[in-house]
Amino acid sequence: MVVAANWLNHLEFDRTSPVCRHWWEELSREHQVIRYDQRGCGLSDWDTSDLSFEASVGDLESLISALGIDRFALFGASQGGSVAIEYATRHPEKVSHLALYGACAYGWAHQNEAHRQEWETLLGLTKDGWGQEHPDYQRAFINKFKPEATADQKFCLMRLQEASTSPENAEKIQAEWGKVDLRQRLGQIAVPTLVLHARGDNAVLFEEGCRIAGLVPGAGFVLLEGKNHLLTHDEPAWQSLVSEIRQFLTSDSGRSPAHEDIAAAVGLERPDLRQATAPDGTVTILFSDIEDSTGMTERLGDRRMQEVLRLHNDIVREHLAASGGFEVKSMGDGFMLAFSSARRALQCAVAIQTALAAYNEEQDNEQLRVRMGIHTGEALSESDDFYGKHVILAARVAGQAQGGQILVSSLFKALTDSAGDIVFGEEQEVELKGLTGLNSVYPVEWR
Repeated sequence: MVVAANWLNHLEFDRTSPVCRHWWEELSREHQVIRYDQRGCGLSDWDTSDLSFEASVGDLESLISALGIDRFALFGASQGGSVAIEYATRHPEKVSHLALYGACAYGWAHQNEAHRQEWETLLGLTKDGWGQEHPDYQRAFINKFKPEATADQKFCLMRLQEASTSPENAEKIQAEWGKVDLRQRLGQIAVPTLVLHARGDNAVLFEEGCRIAGLVPGAGFVLLEGKNHLLTHDEPAWQSLVSEIRQFLTSDSGRSPAHEDIAAAVGLERPDLRQATAPDGTVTILFSDIEDSTGMTERLGDRRMQEVLRLHNDIVREHLAASGGFEVKSMGDGFMLAFSSARRALQCAVAIQTALAAYNEEQDNEQLRVRMGIHTGEALSESDDFYGKHVILAARVAGQAQGGQILVSSLFKALTDSAGDIVFGEEQEVELKGLTGLNSVYPVEWR
């Protein structure tokens, strides 16, 4: 079994580290395990200008070529999972089994606002805090990777940072992996694949594991109960991971397809998104997210914020069902929804905002304010997701909205304005990130 390297490792240090050694002791009991340190990390040269994702994939290709291995199982965890995915896509004839834990095919820079802001905060503290007794950085790092760490484990992780790489390299690597987008590659994987992911993982969100398993043909999916991205030997999820990987590696073709496993894990049926497309091939996309969810979490605390998120999710899903729409994905503090009818999408948005306004009237202080953006256009559909420029435009429109506001594109307004029963506010010309020129958006006067 070849292990695709990631940034947080050091071959010598890992052999004695309480937070690392159990991985290689257990996985090597029944298999020969081949590891290497990622460029810029561990025992590899730290003085390198190219820390790109492409260079890391090239390093794995060079290693396999130098060793002359014809066929092997490939394991990728965390950032190493991205490298493993790309390698397996390029060289299916060499990979007998692909096992992924906490893997990411869609970097943090593409994720929901709350998750993205957490990573940006961590990135901003990295140069001063990496491997140092820097309270703000170490707190942010632990909350992201191992929120249930003991005092000893926190100290070991700080030492692992110091041994793994320099602060400058750590910052560059994190930024580079934030840009990774392998969604289009997942459907091209043609080897037996097993995806394992912890439900409460805050470094790589659980939805990302579901996405990978759902898009890789025939992949198996294992839900691990727990909050930690970095698994230690003393937690139940670790024993489950070892058992599942061993079983998978001794099979001829892996587990059964993941679709049923994911549906059971998240308690949802996988919708047929073709029903969200109108006869003319268009689909209406609604993006929503909670305004200042990170600040709310700091003010309310984790436990209370989880209660608020559950209430928010219940409200959205109740009115989504009533409007005949489809939940494409939940993104922690927001949703991507799809509708075959533009008017039903707007009705759903107004119903959600009305319900949230009623909830807010009963609150003394903290308000739950959700911003929404809607656009209609042709979109590419693949498995359980929509892609394309019109999806991007819908997301960018949502990004311009304020809490409690519904913003729509000019095309969406034209499709829904003819009946005269919807009141739109004044036109706003805005620049939408990644799109050329000015674009017109309109607020919906829903109150």
